[in-house]
Amino acid sequence: MPVSGSSDARMICPPIKSWFSPAPQLRVILLLLGYLLVWSAGAAAEPNPRGYFIDPTSQLSIAEVRAKPDADFEPFERALSLGYTDATVWLRLRIDPTAGRDQATIDSNQLVLRLTNPLLNEVRLYDPLQNNGQPIVTGDAHPNTLTELDLSSLTFLLPRGDTLRDVYVAVSTTSSMVFSVVLEPVKAALKHNRTYDLFGGGYLGLLVVFFVLAIALRVGQPDRVMNMFIVQQGLAIIWSLTLMGYTRQYLGPLLGLDSVDGLTNFVVVLYSWSIFQFGMIFLGQFPVKSWVKPLVYSPLLVFTPLLLAVLFGFDRLALSINALMVIAYSILGLVIVLFAIDWSADHTSQLPRWLVVFFFVLFGFATPLATSVTLRVEPVFQNAFVGFFFTTATAGILMSTLLLYRARAQSRQAAASAMALKLQQQRSQEQAMFLGMLAHEFKTPLSIIKMVLGSAALDHRASNYSNDAIRNIDALLEKCIQAEALLDTTTISEPVALNLDDLVRDVARNSNQPDAIVILGDTDLSIWSDPTLVRVIVANLVDNAMKYRKSNTTVQVSIGLSADNSVVMRFTNSVGRSGVPDPEHVFDKYYRASGALSQSGSGLGLYLSKNIAQLLGGDLVFEPGKEELSFEVRLPKQI
Repeated sequence: MPVSGSSDARMICPPIKSWFSPAPQLRVILLLLGYLLVWSAGAAAEPNPRGYFIDPTSQLSIAEVRAKPDADFEPFERALSLGYTDATVWLRLRIDPTAGRDQATIDSNQLVLRLTNPLLNEVRLYDPLQNNGQPIVTGDAHPNTLTELDLSSLTFLLPRGDTLRDVYVAVSTTSSMVFSVVLEPVKAALKHNRTYDLFGGGYLGLLVVFFVLAIALRVGQPDRVMNMFIVQQGLAIIWSLTLMGYTRQYLGPLLGLDSVDGLTNFVVVLYSWSIFQFGMIFLGQFPVKSWVKPLVYSPLLVFTPLLLAVLFGFDRLALSINALMVIAYSILGLVIVLFAIDWSADHTSQLPRWLVVFFFVLFGFATPLATSVTLRVEPVFQNAFVGFFFTTATAGILMSTLLLYRARAQSRQAAASAMALKLQQQRSQEQAMFLGMLAHEFKTPLSIIKMVLGSAALDHRASNYSNDAIRNIDALLEKCIQAEALLDTTTISEPVALNLDDLVRDVARNSNQPDAIVILGDTDLSIWSDPTLVRVIVANLVDNAMKYRKSNTTVQVSIGLSADNSVVMRFTNSVGRSGVPDPEHVFDKYYRASGALSQSGSGLGLYLSKNIAQLLGGDLVFEPGKEELSFEVRLPKQI
């Protein structure tokens, strides 16, 4: 058994050892390398379905390009961004007749080739199945072709054919060499067209709203910021129409232009100027550091030479510098907002700091990113200008919000200024009326005092005249002091229990003719209120009724409760020779009826009484009549 077992082991083990020996491993590695070489050779033999070749001389013919080896063509998937170049870019596209055929329910025999940049100057298609080998030409330097399906792109219709074939596209432009290449069935192209139209319509509608809003905000309060915002929003609409292909589609034929290239380039630079000129004027309204102020109108100095360069045919140079200036000014605005504005200044409270900073931070990052696609950065979206459209729409929303906030703040400030002016005018008018009243009221008492003092003998009658004159002056000064004190009164003293009958009778006893005052009503009615202020009301109304009643008539004071349980005191007198005061002005400060000017008075009593009644939570109303007039004061039973 041991011998037999040893023999079996010797027969099995050598093959296993030989598998792990160096020679078999080497054979496996060689087999793998051979497979990779065969696969790579097959892959090399199969040309890339898409490739591009840059012709710096722009002189190569289609035959010379076709003769180029496959290695000369750089592969690309969808988008190209080669910056501002005067070279011609040749595209080689492999057309597979079977691609998407099963999904093509509309015109299954054709494909749509789209280059998603309507600002490319010239695009020439070389398709062996079309036009006898001659190029089909489109671009914004040429009129529209009959096969233009999409305003946002330069499009060609291609027959599917029966076999694989290569088509070549030559692209040259004065604007940025940035675009995406899309090859799809007709149905998919029409769907993309409808989606783009929907997006474009909503986007343009939003810009129109911003423009109308800018005009509406300017009405009644024109200033540099609003004027420039209107210009900027108007140019935003024109610029968007240009980038979306409407200028070439409609304006070119309308103006009889075979090429709209110069016009579109001019619009691009002009719109860039309007953005940053508005931004600098907007920032200039804040308290900025001294180095910022000379830069407010610098966009005019920077972009004017670029506009002239476009007019004189240096479009590519102007556009490339324009892109760099767009990035530079975006960063400059961000720096100014973060480091060069004194946010502690008072008048900057018109706009919230966080919203201003948020706008310029967003704009300072989004605009350079959107502009970078024109400077050799591959676009993320199929349409290279989507980033521009998004930035423009977002900036419009935020800036419109800022300007709405600013307009509201300015309206509040204007209203406050108007109110302050009105109060100042009212104060001046009251001072003039006050001085006139003093001159009128002091004239007679002072004349009496002067006469009495100049008299050799002071009889009883003269003494009474002088005492009355002094009393009138004292009463007038007391009313003036009360009026000024009322202006500064915001609180009332601790309320106490007041018996109104006792209060009215005490005021009547201190009048010139106590017997002429008749007091009616509840003798036990009390209220909790400020005793000093209630006494001022009663004294003024009693004095007013006694002064302007008909001679030899009484003044009636009634005290009671109203239906809402508030206290009512009614002061009634007959209409005297002064007549009935104007109900619209009877409580105005310094107002006196024309028939009352011959009598002593300040025009402050009723004004004081009404304001004190309102301060105590009640009111004073005037009820005129032909024979009698009444003043009714209502006060709460407890304050």
